[in-house]
Amino acid sequence: HAKNEKIERFLKMDFDVWDEQDQRDQRPNYHPGTARNTVDDAVDLMMAFEPQIDIEPNGEGQEHDEKASTKEEVAAAIWRVSGDLESVIPVKQLSRNLIGRGYGNMELTWEEAPEAPYKRDGEDAEMFKRREAQHEIINTHWNPLKIRAYNPTRVLMPPFETIPSIAIKVAQRTNVSLHNLTTKLADGREGVAIFDMHDKKYEVQTTYEVWTPDNHMMVTKGGELVFDELNVWGFVAFIHKYSGWGDEFAGEDGSDPQWLAAGILESALETLLWQARIRSGLNATMMREAFTKMITTKGADEAMQVFPGNLLPDSKQDDWAWLQPQQASSHLFQQALWLDQHLEQTT
Repeated sequence: HAKNEKIERFLKMDFDVWDEQDQRDQRPNYHPGTARNTVDDAVDLMMAFEPQIDIEPNGEGQEHDEKASTKEEVAAAIWRVSGDLESVIPVKQLSRNLIGRGYGNMELTWEEAPEAPYKRDGEDAEMFKRREAQHEIINTHWNPLKIRAYNPTRVLMPPFETIPSIAIKVAQRTNVSLHNLTTKLADGREGVAIFDMHDKKYEVQTTYEVWTPDNHMMVTKGGELVFDELNVWGFVAFIHKYSGWGDEFAGEDGSDPQWLAAGILESALETLLWQARIRSGLNATMMREAFTKMITTKGADEAMQVFPGNLLPDSKQDDWAWLQPQQASSHLFQQALWLDQHLEQTT
């Protein structure tokens, strides 16, 4: 998590340009968008390609081949529609995680369509008819398959299991959403308690959702059980992969999964830091040259009269001069150019 946080600070452009706090207070802190642009460019390139879904025929012959092809087309269409229904495009988020963080995950879940509405006591017939029409529209276009991608720090899985035996997802949920969730789960089931909102509908709870091949449960950070049900699927609803840019090393910590989670910025972090420092230096030089100070041989009272734009009658040209700022060395510009070239090579 510490490694992921460090990379995210470069992506958010709020990393520490200088090591010490007094240096950060006294020097310019320029944050180039190089890290973000590098990841964005790579992700945009990947998004130009459609994900392929391959389904093996159940037997030999043209009929089995045609059935497999039809299934592939249907699965690809469902995949696209499922992604379009999410607020964040799952494939793009997965690509950002793999490229930027070196590790990504996806959640594959199934949500039943909303049940048909029933007429409430005292409900106007026109209003009930309208709710029935809304339900029909929703059901006509309902896609039960949900595909989502999360920040790797939000979902914990065994790092070396291709098919995970357990997954724990951390999420922020309001009391009312937990109430509605348990109300839906309790319908027709035994042993599911309705979550008590305690008259705080929009209070936010940190929840831990746990998947195993046998169980599916959720608890709050405070230890309150939201639900505990049988996992009827028989498998964990998550998959995960490393980017392939990582490696295992010799030594006691060589097999630590953090070395496998290597993104495109992994080998460029120090160069990105020095690029920011040199750009900050160039920025300071530009500011000194653009906003240099004026010096004068006149007295303080006389000099103050000049600032509103008035000229002193007895002023001479030699009485006023601009303070010459320190000139930036050409080596500074050469170093900045070299760092830009090095970043292009390493990413």
